[in-house]
Amino acid sequence: MFKKVVSLLVVMVFALSFGVALVSADDDSGDEAENLCWVYDEDAGYMEVYCDGRINSGDIAAPIAVYYTWTTGSVVNDDGETVIQDVISGIEIWAINYETSVGTLVLSVPVSQINAALTAKSEVQIAANGAYTLNYSPSADAFWVTGPDYSFAWER
Repeated sequence: MFKKVVSLLVVMVFALSFGVALVSADDDSGDEAENLCWVYDEDAGYMEVYCDGRINSGDIAAPIAVYYTWTTGSVVNDDGETVIQDVISGIEIWAINYETSVGTLVLSVPVSQINAALTAKSEVQIAANGAYTLNYSPSADAFWVTGPDYSFAWER
């Protein structure tokens, strides 16, 4: 699983560096094809994925889009130097209406709330809005989201 995710991320970064057009989940253009690109996976071969930055990019039929949000912050690198770089500031969950290709933000969870969950000893629900949840499992060191008839998990 980790190898697949890393391979997918490398290909996505490569594609993005050559100017692939990005359209976020809140785009109301109605042209879902603008969000798609092709990547190669060792196990699955070539596959179509969303190239708009979502974590669940390989799940074309997903009724939910999951994104990390980013901000610029100071971090200490391996040499003990403070550097400025992009850091994760939270996770957003978008409900996708496939009839209209429009996404609606259903959860926006700040990193402070996520970090608090990382100290849990058992599975914990980090945030919820109706049928939509963001959860964390310390035993798997993984997050998962749920929504109507959908669940998606990824390693931290």
